Amino acid sequence: MNILKGVRKNFLFFLFLTFFLLVGNSYADEFSDATNIINNADTGARTILGTAVTWLFGLFLPVICIGTATYLGYRFQKQKAEQEQSSFKLFMILLLSAVVGFFVFAIVTMFISSGLMGDSRFIFEKINEFWRSLL
Repeated sequence: MNILKGVRKNFLFFLFLTFFLLVGNSYADEFSDATNIINNADTGARTILGTAVTWLFGLFLPVICIGTATYLGYRFQKQKAEQEQSSFKLFMILLLSAVVGFFVFAIVTMFISSGLMGDSRFIFEKINEFWRSLL
């Protein structure tokens, strides 16, 4: 009787294994749609992230750097200009502050580009392409 139990177990195991292999092979392509969806989502996310980074470096970072430098120049020179009654000097300081802000933007962008991409001109080329595509 013990021999029959062992044979029955082996038979059931081989029957289950055969069924699993036959059914498993017939549905082997069931994950290709899921893989395509994941690949398309990955491509879409990379496109969105690339566009966001391009807008950040092409528009927002220069505005922030130049605006902050101009504001700081105005704040520090406002009292002196009011005391001296010289508005031309204030405008020159603001212009110089904006130029300094642009150079701060260029240096920050160069360091980020060099650190992330290994090329200090890479982000500048992307910014150039960004502004050319807008025009």
